[in-house]
Amino acid sequence: MTRTLTPSASFTRPADTLTYAVGDLIANNVTAGSVVPMAFSLTRGGRDAFSYQLHSVELKKSQVIATLASFTLHLFKRSPVVINGDNGALAVANLNNYVGTVPLDLTTGGILIAGTEIVKTFPLTLPLFMDAPEKVVYGLLAANAIYVPPSAEVYTIRLGVV
Repeated sequence: MTRTLTPSASFTRPADTLTYAVGDLIANNVTAGSVVPMAFSLTRGGRDAFSYQLHSVELKKSQVIATLASFTLHLFKRSPVVINGDNGALAVANLNNYVGTVPLDLTTGGILIAGTEIVKTFPLTLPLFMDAPEKVVYGLLAANAIYVPPSAEVYTIRLGVV
């Protein structure tokens, strides 16, 4: 029997409007040791599996700014050790647990929710092979373009996993 999981994670970026360069980390804290990667649980009802298929990613931003709102979600099967904080170049201590990337471009086709948020779902096919006992996928978000963020913008990412 195929089960669909839709784990989600949210974070609020710092209360500033500093411009992101291409490849900059978008995170919850400017201090590297305080950055908390997004965590997506792949368990439900006590049943576990080791092989999953990521079939969609939904990105929701708390502000409707879509100009140059193009990002990449980087996925890991263990929590990455982040080298820089928010608005620094995305860098992690090692890539042994790297799963892959998902491009997330909100510059076209996003849907406004009550005029205050923008959301878009991205279909894809990405296999996820997990090691026991880890059943969590971790994510970091990076800018794909020069992006001027609103202060304290909230990002919510929902994965569609079977």
